[in-house]
Amino acid sequence: MLIKDIMLKNVLSVERSTTLSRLLKSYEKFHGLPLVPVVDENKHLVGQVSIQDILSVFTPHGRDLQRILDSLPFVEREKEDIFSSDIPSEMGFLIVVDDFMDRKVISLSEDLPIEEAYQTFGKYSVDEALVVNKENQLVGIIGKFDIILAVFRQKGII
Repeated sequence: MLIKDIMLKNVLSVERSTTLSRLLKSYEKFHGLPLVPVVDENKHLVGQVSIQDILSVFTPHGRDLQRILDSLPFVEREKEDIFSSDIPSEMGFLIVVDDFMDRKVISLSEDLPIEEAYQTFGKYSVDEALVVNKENQLVGIIGKFDIILAVFRQKGII
C-alpha cells in the first residue's frame, strides 16, 4: 500500500506572504494547530509552520538564534511568555509566514510504501509529514495514525 492510498488529500496550505493574522484566523476553528504546509504560487512545498514556529513570535530572539542558544549548555533558555509579551496588534499584519516558517521540511513521496513512511516517522521522531508528487508539489498530508488505521483495516480489525 502506498502513501497516496491513505493520505489526506484536501490540505489547507498558506503562502510565504500570508500574514500571521490570516494564518491564525484560517485555523481558529481547529482544535489544535496541525502541521501547516507553506507553498509557492505553483503549489511547490517551500516550508511548514508548527505551533513552535508560531510561539517563536513571542521569543526575544529569532527562531534560528534561539536554536543556537538552545544548543549551548551554559545558556539558560528564555521561555516565551505569551501572557505578558508586549506585541502590538499591528504585528498581526506585519509579520508574515516567511518570517517564522521552518524551511527544513520532512516530506514524503506519494508513491512511497506506508512501511517506509512509518520507518521515516521513527527515524525523525515525527508523527506526521507532508506529501509531495514528483514535481515537489504538495498533494497531501499523512500521519502515523493514518498508517496504523490502514494496518488495522488490512488485518480486518476495523
